[in-house]
Amino acid sequence: PLPTGFDFPLTFFAGNAVFAIFVECVNRAPTLVSSRPNFVRKVVFPLEILPVASVRAAIVHALIIVAILLVVLAIVTGGQGLHWHIVLLPCVLVPLAMLSAGFAWALSAIGVFVRDLRHIVVVLTQLLMFMTPLFYRVETTLAHHPVLRAIIEYNPLSIIVENTRRVLLWGEMPDWVALGWVTVLGAAVMLAGFAVFSALRRSMADVH
Repeated sequence: PLPTGFDFPLTFFAGNAVFAIFVECVNRAPTLVSSRPNFVRKVVFPLEILPVASVRAAIVHALIIVAILLVVLAIVTGGQGLHWHIVLLPCVLVPLAMLSAGFAWALSAIGVFVRDLRHIVVVLTQLLMFMTPLFYRVETTLAHHPVLRAIIEYNPLSIIVENTRRVLLWGEMPDWVALGWVTVLGAAVMLAGFAVFSALRRSMADVH
């Protein structure tokens, strides 16, 4: 167990670090291509790398936060809070990276044609924040709302957040079954997002 007084902040920051990867990528995506008209007109420039670079940058930022979190965890627990399960964090980040890349590809392409998309996305990500257990625990807060609880429990980001806490803070193995279907979903979203980007790529130059 985490030390009293540190359990909530450590639990929050661990979950928020990975949740922020998705939010940062999705919020930036609608303007990734539309804000670079010179790149769109250059046929030789691979526009598809812009969302990938955005995902990579977000993951680097998150890993810096995780590193700071682990230092704090080691200090407040006298080193006893560090577990070998930390090495399993990449297993959690892979499906998150695929989900983020898929949405980033799709939204960056659609954002070229729908200029107000970024405002809609910001509102939706704020709503998503409350649908992900960052500030609360599902089993206690929503016990009397079974339908809403089911929606939150099956939210892919909820599964990623909870498994991040398992490997970073609680010294537990990930929920491999839940993480497995999120990985399959992430792969499907990534392929679908790239397909949307590829389909709209040919028309982007006409808009600019």
